Amino acid sequence: QQQQQQQQQQALQQQAAGEQAYGEGSYQPEYDDMLPGQYDAAAQAQAAAVDANEEVARLNRENQDLWVQTAEQQECIRKLMAELEAARDQEALARVRAEEMQTEVQQLQAELIEERRRRSLDEHDWRSEREGILVELRQLRQLRASDAAQLAAANASASMPAGGIASMPTAPLYAPSPVPSGSPLPSSASLAAATTVFEDRLNSKLELLRPEETLVAPFSAEMCGVNVELKEEGYLATRTRGCRQSVLIGAGPLPRHPSGWYFELEVVETVEGWVGGLGLGVTRTAPGQLRRVPDKAWRLPDTFIVGYWGCVFLNGKERRTRWRADTLPKGAHVGVLVANDGSGDLMVFVDGNLVVAAEGALKEHIADPSAEFFPVVDVFAATLAVRLLPRALPPPPPWDTKAGALSRPGSPSGSMVSVPRSMCSSR
Repeated sequence: QQQQQQQQQQALQQQAAGEQAYGEGSYQPEYDDMLPGQYDAAAQAQAAAVDANEEVARLNRENQDLWVQTAEQQECIRKLMAELEAARDQEALARVRAEEMQTEVQQLQAELIEERRRRSLDEHDWRSEREGILVELRQLRQLRASDAAQLAAANASASMPAGGIASMPTAPLYAPSPVPSGSPLPSSASLAAATTVFEDRLNSKLELLRPEETLVAPFSAEMCGVNVELKEEGYLATRTRGCRQSVLIGAGPLPRHPSGWYFELEVVETVEGWVGGLGLGVTRTAPGQLRRVPDKAWRLPDTFIVGYWGCVFLNGKERRTRWRADTLPKGAHVGVLVANDGSGDLMVFVDGNLVVAAEGALKEHIADPSAEFFPVVDVFAATLAVRLLPRALPPPPPWDTKAGALSRPGSPSGSMVSVPRSMCSSR
């Protein structure tokens, strides 16, 4: 009886489960003839089949994702191959361009050598023509003096008896134009004016004949003080504030004249109330050898500079001079010359007059046949703006170097480091 009751209870449960499954839509009629144990096994098998189907679906989705990723990777590989080909083409093109540039550089080097040779010949021709013109100019001056003497003698003999002039000697080198009868003889002033006009024309001609390589290069825009502004293609320098940090170096070495290395400045603007003024000189340190310029020019290595308030710095060693740069007026021309006569003197000229002479300051340096000197300028204190003159020529010798001699070594001098800041404060 107990077994029968259990079987009836299981049948009821099976019937309830079937009704529930039928209500959910998953009822299968074949479960009606199954025993309870067979029903459980079938349910488990059905659940396993469902799980298997879900696993297959999941695997299909993952497979699809893998296919998508594979396609993306293949596209990426294709793009990388295209970029690699483009890079190879660019490399080949760069090699061709490099070879072309190398050929062009060789051509430019050959043209530069030829240009230097041509300029050397031009300079030689210019110097020869300049010497010839100077000889003609000297002869003209001599003739002017001779004509003046003849005119004076002619005026003095105007009251002499006839025939007195015929006995006077004449200049063999120059035959003056005949003067019409009754016309007044030209005066010495008119002859002097005519000679001055001729000299101006000669100077203009000499300036046009001058080769470019004898011009002074402008100031370097890459290597200059932070308080200085350059204009006129680097030839005009103006201090914009303060009185320091206005150091300038030439962009190229100074040309070598027969008398030495020379450059000249024009004082464009000054300011009152400052102690100290312009510093100028030469340095053997090229702009490309510097990382930055110091606050004062005399701190540069291998530099020889004059000015400030009566100071001369010869490669860091200070000397004294009576000339003071803070007395320079607007419009003054200041030149620096390194003598090429074997002495190595460093000289400073103001309006053509020698004011400072440091004898033998650069004697060891000019002995080097490859010596190059760069102009160095410090737009300091009382000097506010200067203009570098590219075509200036050194004053002709002789120079009285004793007039601008320095103090003896060891004499008292005021070091620039010890100068109170109040002497160089901002405006």
